[in-house]
Amino acid sequence: MTSPRAPTLPARLLPGDRVVVLSPSSWPEAREDIDQLVTTLQSWGLRPELSAHVLDRNGYMAGTVADRLADINEALRDREVRALIASRGRCGGLRLMHGIDRQALERDPKPLIGYSDVTALHQVWRRSGVPAVHGAVHGAHRGVVREQLLGGAPTSVRSDPDMVTAAMTTNGTARGDLVGGNLEMLARSVGVIDVSWQGCILMVEANKAAGLGMVDRALTQLRLSGALDHLTGVAVGSFDQFAGFQDRGGRSWTRSKTSSTT
Repeated sequence: MTSPRAPTLPARLLPGDRVVVLSPSSWPEAREDIDQLVTTLQSWGLRPELSAHVLDRNGYMAGTVADRLADINEALRDREVRALIASRGRCGGLRLMHGIDRQALERDPKPLIGYSDVTALHQVWRRSGVPAVHGAVHGAHRGVVREQLLGGAPTSVRSDPDMVTAAMTTNGTARGDLVGGNLEMLARSVGVIDVSWQGCILMVEANKAAGLGMVDRALTQLRLSGALDHLTGVAVGSFDQFAGFQDRGGRSWTRSKTSSTT
C-alpha cells in the first residue's frame, strides 16, 4: 500500500469560525435534527451554515452524487470555511471517494467530522495527510469532539469496563496515528483508495445491525488484503449492542463448545 501524504494538521477552530453542515451520505431523518446540530455548533461559538443540498433526498441518499460532491468541494475550496460537519452517515458516501477535490483539501487542510458511512471519506482525508474526526456533534462523546476541534490540550477516551469489548483491553503503551472508524466501511474502502496504516493504531466500531457475519467478513477482508499488516495497536470501540446477541441460527458472539454424536 502507498504511504499517505505527510500529515498536515488543520488549525484549531476559533470562536466565530465558519463551518459547513452537509449530507455526504443519507439525508437527515428530520429538519429538527439539523436545527439541533446547528444550535449545538452555535453554542460552541462557531458559525454553522447549511450546504445547498443538505436536505435533498434522492432515494435513500441525500441528493445525487454530483450535488453531494458539489457541497463538499465548494466547502473545501472556500478558504473561510474551517470544517465540514456531516449531518449523518448511513449510505452513499463511498460513491464520492474518487470525486473529492484532494488538491483543495491539501492546499487548505480542514477536518471532516462524521461517523458510520463517513468513515469511507475519512480514508480520502487520510490519503491526503489531513486528520479527520470520527464522531458526532451529538451523542455520548460530543465533548470529546468539541475538544478535538476547539481545545488546546490532547484529548483521551477511556475504556468503559461495562462494555462488552472491555475484556479485550491489554496492558502496555502503543504510539502512532489513530485511524479507522466503522468496520464495514473500512473493509469496503479496500481497493477503492490506496492508504497505508503501517505504524498506526486502528480503531474499529460496529453496531448490532451489522450482524456477526459482517464483522467476520470485514475483519477477514482487511486481514487478507494486507491492510492490517504492521499495525502498532488496535483500539476496539463500541460493539456494546452485540452483548448477548445471537444470529437467526442461534449462533452467539461467544465461542461455544463443539459437540458430536455417534
